[in-house]
Amino acid sequence: MKRLRPMVAALLLGPVITGCSGGGPEIGAPAEVKGTQTNEFREAMEKAGPKMAGKGKPAGAKAKEAPKEGP
Repeated sequence: MKRLRPMVAALLLGPVITGCSGGGPEIGAPAEVKGTQTNEFREAMEKAGPKMAGKGKPAGAKAKEAPKEGP
């Protein structure tokens, strides 16, 4: 009975841990780009660009330094 538990666990968890070959999403950049942008979409994005621009700090701006505490 003591030997049966690890064997059953290995049989059930082994395939889950190793995974299936050839299945699932591939890691990394796609080999080819799927889909294209139409000219109408591109023109709409160019028109909407200024409206969508961020109104916060510029990308290169540094945050204010916190006041130093001490004696």
